[in-house]
This record gives sequence, C-alpha cells and structure tokens, in this order.
Amino acid sequence: IDLDMTDPSLINSMEDKITAFSDLYDYIFYDMPTAETNVAIAAYQFCDYAIVPVSDQAGFESVRLVTDTIQLSQENGANIQLLGIVINLYKSQRALQQYNRKLFMETGGDMMYQTVIRDGADLPTASAFSTPLCSYQERSEVQGDIYDFYVETEKRINALKEGPANA
Repeated sequence: IDLDMTDPSLINSMEDKITAFSDLYDYIFYDMPTAETNVAIAAYQFCDYAIVPVSDQAGFESVRLVTDTIQLSQENGANIQLLGIVINLYKSQRALQQYNRKLFMETGGDMMYQTVIRDGADLPTASAFSTPLCSYQERSEVQGDIYDFYVETEKRINALKEGPANA
C-alpha cells in the first residue's frame, strides 16, 4: 500500500485499511519516508515490523532515522521491531555500490538481509502499469530478488516470533 504519509488524516484510516486487507494478505507493507515525524511515529503504532531499504552511503542516515523513530514509537506504546536492512536498487557493475554493499554488510551485522534487490527497469514499469512484477515479467532477476526478499522476511518474522532461545 503506497500512502502519502505526509497527510495526517491518513493515519485515522490506517488501522481500518490494515484490518480490511489483513484477511487477504499474509503481509502488508507500507512504503513510508524515513523522516522522524509525528506521522511516522503514529503510523508505526499499527506496524509490527520495519524494514529499512538502503542503496548508498546515505542509507546509514536512513537507518539512524528509522531506528530513532522506532524507539520513539515504542516509548509511545508501539510494538514495532526493526526486522532488518535490505540493499535495494543495487547495480553490481558499479564499484561504489560494491564498496557500499561490503560496508553495509560489515557494519550492519545480523540486521542486514542477505538478499540484495537489484536495480531493474522492469520494477518501475510494472508499477506504472499497476501490474504485479510477478505478472509483468515473471522471470526477471529483480522478481527473483523480491521473492528471495519475501522468503527471508518470513524467516526473520518467524525467528522473532519464536524468540531468541529458538532462533
């Protein structure tokens, strides 16, 4: 669900939207800006987990902002947890992105997803046509990355539900 999180009136209907879709989907992803705002803090009240996408060194600031916002949300009663950090829009042929990936993996530790979502022209094109990527281009590398991301996300959620003794 892609929402304009700068509109505070959307927060009022967020819980209703989640409830309406929860019977249809295993997971509901909200794409929100990383800014530490009252809207983000309020939105996190309805989220179980947060995933931080990063693509370059500016991603370190995104991680800090999201973790700070999660902490503020938890202080206000939210049960949200940081699920992990995923590298997206990755272009393996670029030396700087290879360096950034290595840096993220070294500093992010267990919070880093092993899945990396490659940059692909098919993703925005599928979105522009309002067509799921798996239908638009069934065998693309990016679609495979997104599937791997889903599998890893599910494993991370299950590990958190089982607790540290069973992880």
